[in-house]
Amino acid sequence: MARTQRPIWLLIAATAGIAVPPANGDVSFSDHDEYLINTTGGAYTYTRCVATGDLDLNGTEDVIVTDRYNENIILFLNDGTGQLTETDSIYATEQNRIVVVVDVNNDGFPDLATACKNGANVFINRGNGSDGWLNFALPVLLHAGANPHWIEHADLNDDGYADLLVADFGEVDEAGGWYAYINRGDGTFEDGLLFDWGINARCISIACNDLNQDGLDDIAVLGRYTEVAIYLNQGADPATGAWLGALYASTTHLTESGACSIRAGDFEQDGDIDLAIAHRTAPVTSLLTNDGNGSFTGHTISTSQSEHAELADIDRDGDVDLLLAHKHNGRFTTLLNNGEGGFTTAYQSSPIYSIDTKYLACSDLDQDQDLDVILVDAYLEEDKGAIRVFFNETPCNAMSLNDDCLVDVLDLLLLIEFWGHCDPNDPCDADYDDDGEVEIHDLLSLIESWSS
Repeated sequence: MARTQRPIWLLIAATAGIAVPPANGDVSFSDHDEYLINTTGGAYTYTRCVATGDLDLNGTEDVIVTDRYNENIILFLNDGTGQLTETDSIYATEQNRIVVVVDVNNDGFPDLATACKNGANVFINRGNGSDGWLNFALPVLLHAGANPHWIEHADLNDDGYADLLVADFGEVDEAGGWYAYINRGDGTFEDGLLFDWGINARCISIACNDLNQDGLDDIAVLGRYTEVAIYLNQGADPATGAWLGALYASTTHLTESGACSIRAGDFEQDGDIDLAIAHRTAPVTSLLTNDGNGSFTGHTISTSQSEHAELADIDRDGDVDLLLAHKHNGRFTTLLNNGEGGFTTAYQSSPIYSIDTKYLACSDLDQDQDLDVILVDAYLEEDKGAIRVFFNETPCNAMSLNDDCLVDVLDLLLLIEFWGHCDPNDPCDADYDDDGEVEIHDLLSLIESWSS
């Protein structure tokens, strides 16, 4: 089999531990599995958000779904192959939107927190009950404005406990903003601290990450449908441990309106965190690139209108890809990253115009080492919702020597271990050209497939 040898500088870069530019691979998904949901209560079923986490600690990712109008939080347990079984719902105050899975009391069990009417619901996971089902404590409501829409978690004061942040969508012609809740260390929280944006703030989404590379989680808030405000975390008082708050740093004005979700990730693989914003009323997605100090430059890429943007390495090539959920046609789109923050559409699911697709999550449900996609849908003019699971069938890189589908430094070390003549009675996988010896040509072949 003929192989193209790369220039010697690539060989030197790889063996020196310098990142070699990855190659994009193909991405594909199975036909979806659908799980219908009909929540109880007097209101119309409108499933709104989906998240994943190992709720029962059996080593597989389970699925959590919220309902926009009723009180249900629906739990699906994973059998280990990606097949889901709905358990009894847990109940909260009404109008639950975004849900996050996070261990707030550090007992090893993932807990749940939702943005809901008038605040945030926190559910403490107590493990399996005597009947074998999951056992969650009654929710504790943290008050946060009139109409909270989004919730996120971060360790704001760097004490090892997850704090909560809530974006309040508010009401028309009323003041609004976002709230921070500091965890006391036992899963209870101090009173919410309001960061007021003023009249018609309409804070719809929030993301947390270290934006200025100081080791602290900062906050990016999406509001007024056209603005992204950056707040820099001031950390904790060294004497008392009290959180010192977050300092407003800048606002980026987006060129398109209808912004409705914001996510954070390193698009360009330059070590700093960038931002992606979905727009529900314009056929674009906004990308804000970070200069390394928490200042951003924005541009848009052409996409369909989308309700939610998610960031994940969906093709296993080592960089962050972009996935979009489209409410108006019930589909999702996968855009692959070229390794430098350039995105190209690689996959779109089939359209279904009779549903509203509001959100997507990425998780390895079937334990095959790649990320699957879960969509949450509300059926129009029907009192039911659904989740759809698309299993990732992206081809695994056969050049991987440790079967993790990536070609990286671990494979390089294995190749070096095999270096030399192969034992005829124990063939070595690193002999890519089957000449009975692991040598320079095999090393070059491995580098050619690096991180692809």
